[in-house]
Amino acid sequence: MRRYFYLTESNHWVGPYSFAGIIAEIVRTKIHLHTPVWSKHLSDGESEHPQKCIKRRKAAHEVLPRWLFSANIRETLRIWKKSIGKRISKDDGMAKILSKPLETGTLLNNAPVKYVLPSLTRISDFKALNKFEITLFYFTRESQVESSKHTAYTKHTDGQGFSFNIIMESIPDVGGVLFKESYGLHRSLYLQNKASTIKTGENSVKNFSTRVPYQPQQLKGNFSNLKTLTASEYNACYQRVIVPIRDTEFVGPAGSVLSTGRLICDKEAFNSHDSLIGPRFRTGISFLEMQIEGYSYQIYDLNESFMVIDSQQIMDHEVFRRHSLAIRKALGVVSGKYYADEAYYLTAQDQDFKSIEGPWFVFENETVITSRRVIDTQVFDRHKEDVKAGLSAGDRLPMSIQVFEGLCNKIVKEDEILRTVELVISAMGNSDPVQQGAMYSVALETLTGLLSKINEDKLNPVQDKEVFKRLKAELEGVVAGFSSEISVEGIQILNNKIRALNSPTNRDKLVKTFALYGINLTKEEIKTINERNTYLHGNSPLDASFAYELEQISLKLHNLILKLLLKYVGYSGHVVNLAALEFTKDETRIREYAEKVQQFSSNGLAEIKKIVEQKDFKKLSVAKEKWLKEVEQHKLPPIIEII
Repeated sequence: MRRYFYLTESNHWVGPYSFAGIIAEIVRTKIHLHTPVWSKHLSDGESEHPQKCIKRRKAAHEVLPRWLFSANIRETLRIWKKSIGKRISKDDGMAKILSKPLETGTLLNNAPVKYVLPSLTRISDFKALNKFEITLFYFTRESQVESSKHTAYTKHTDGQGFSFNIIMESIPDVGGVLFKESYGLHRSLYLQNKASTIKTGENSVKNFSTRVPYQPQQLKGNFSNLKTLTASEYNACYQRVIVPIRDTEFVGPAGSVLSTGRLICDKEAFNSHDSLIGPRFRTGISFLEMQIEGYSYQIYDLNESFMVIDSQQIMDHEVFRRHSLAIRKALGVVSGKYYADEAYYLTAQDQDFKSIEGPWFVFENETVITSRRVIDTQVFDRHKEDVKAGLSAGDRLPMSIQVFEGLCNKIVKEDEILRTVELVISAMGNSDPVQQGAMYSVALETLTGLLSKINEDKLNPVQDKEVFKRLKAELEGVVAGFSSEISVEGIQILNNKIRALNSPTNRDKLVKTFALYGINLTKEEIKTINERNTYLHGNSPLDASFAYELEQISLKLHNLILKLLLKYVGYSGHVVNLAALEFTKDETRIREYAEKVQQFSSNGLAEIKKIVEQKDFKKLSVAKEKWLKEVEQHKLPPIIEII
């Protein structure tokens, strides 16, 4: 027999009820159209209680016959017209989760257990809440402060956060009726029901709209910040952030950084994974353990559906948020995928996270999903022949946890590194290659500006400070000798130039900074560095119609920045040449390249054959040298580089 539960306004699950019992609750008006309802057969098919299930809670009108809700007959008829004959079916992917996975020997012996189910069910219940009372404070046309209470409905949409609809039964006497500020929506607001009080952040209302004059008036929009009020105020607790993932080619934390070990999850479905040979295997979850500014963290993903970061000690929320963002941004620039959109912050008094406080929902910048992954073991395995002679065992490995810690700490402590990383992420997320190039150019200037300050003495044309001091004094003396013939302003300008005489040019500073970190630039890379100046002056090195060429410049700038950034934090290993890899995927350009190489090879060999027949050995030497130079010029750059 099917059993049903429903979520009360006090945020408690009540049940189980038979179908007849649930109808009785509707008759008693305990259940309304939008009341969250749960049943085993409508969810994952295995959980016995909603607190053990993380699947989306369905509204009552999605589960039960709509004619039951007589008080909402108009809404019932509207929904019937829109979706007659709709049937509830199990999730297509559940067969995989329900199939029994194969054990993997001793792999998970002594693996620590992670309790994520209480957190995920808390988030699911938070998403399901939909009816609140809200108090608005605003100024009337006569500049009088007015306050009024209204019913507010919220709705969660994956990847878009929470939309709201505030019902104002009477039209307020406000000016600027189309602006959210006129209704006080730019202030912090409180959403209240029997279960909880939720605070919105200042200026957290986005996409505001309303229609006037209509009665009742409806205020619509989205909340970007919803904070469940808690006794701890999210401080002096263990901290956790959960980021939902919507990426068909997900790159997890252990895909870019060498794994610390494996975990077991309290939700068994997360411990099993598909294999290329067919069966699922129970291999647990790979995780990273690292430190930032003395605080320890564990990072892992749950079956490519969520990314989770846990603090390993009690700490305050603002520090945790700053550190967890640094971790996510560091993973973003290395993997080419920055997962953002929705983030749910939770706290607990116990390290196991069995008893949860929160959540605090934040809708962040958009997720950025690209193929700009510079450390990729699979690409390395396919193209390692490029550098076979110089390979070591460590060159194939992902980034070490120590280097990753270094990168995260630099992001937290050095503003220039934070800005560089944010510019790279913004550039990756921009579809216009010209704008990408502009942002990459600023990022390159920012990074090299920091590193040139650190290595100032090594970059100066005159590295001996005493020698330059004497040279500067002599030059200033020469200028002083012309003081009667040059204006005071002119003398000052010349002396300023003399004081800056020992500074390298911007181009030299860029090129030499790479050399200081052991990166030998090719002629093509130096050419790319020179082109960044065009972007910085608001121009493009090519017309917008040259989309492929502009994309190549963008990829080369991305690689240059990442190589220098990685070397700065101590990385040694492989880097994928993204521009070269992209070239190999373009069949038309590969064919054109092959035809061009074949043509110049045929011409060169024909010329050499003719010279040999003439027995002009002097001319043969010149022709051979010319031909070898052309071969070098036509050689494709390696896809894998070792730095």
